Amino acid sequence: DGISTLDAIRGDQYVQNASIYQYIEGPLAVVGGYVRTTGAVPGLSGGEYATAPSLTVSPTGNTWTNNITAIDPDFSEFWDGTSDGRRNYTIDVSTGTVIATDLQWGGDGEVLFSTETEGDVGITYDRWNNSLWILNHDTGLITDYSLTGEYLSSFYADDIDIFGTALAMDIDRTLWFVIDNSGIISHYDIEGNWLGEDFYDPLGYSLGGEIAAVPEPGTLAMASLMSGLFGMAWLRRRTSLRGTSL
Repeated sequence: DGISTLDAIRGDQYVQNASIYQYIEGPLAVVGGYVRTTGAVPGLSGGEYATAPSLTVSPTGNTWTNNITAIDPDFSEFWDGTSDGRRNYTIDVSTGTVIATDLQWGGDGEVLFSTETEGDVGITYDRWNNSLWILNHDTGLITDYSLTGEYLSSFYADDIDIFGTALAMDIDRTLWFVIDNSGIISHYDIEGNWLGEDFYDPLGYSLGGEIAAVPEPGTLAMASLMSGLFGMAWLRRRTSLRGTSL
């Protein structure tokens, strides 16, 4: 129950890799070309993965446990994550509380702000605006907040007829997210215009998602929990997901 894998995509290629703990590795951040996961709830664990152009990922040996106690650990749950290269960020599913940690998902965490909205599950960093975009699982509302919680803008993802998760910002400043248990990754610009979608049959329920711009061929990696939860991180890209791989 909750068996996880870490998967990778480039174009039509899809590779499924084993995760370290194979159990609910949820929030994901891409830091310096590495994927770093942590447990979806306090007490569960994740670790660091090195990526390769072959779409394989390998544990580096670095592991850590979700010890976030900045909010009540008995009731908190974190699906998605992101990073600005200085800190990692995640959001509590039930309260919308945005938490910052160090780059290894360590420590108690620091509360930055709260959306005070249940179902805010997706989070991704916008380096152009130094802000955080947050996706609501239930409504499809995608909102841009400053790092202090100031509302900046929002739109509804109109194509959602089932729940959305795993929000990620591409290097062309467009947004992608997974439509739960459908195999579909949907694509929007930041004004809310739908740009299309891609389909990957093995894609299931989703937790975290990220796209990183690094000097490697474009690659998308994912952590999948086969029996009900799924996390993903988009990795090692220097073109947009729509663009041609170098």
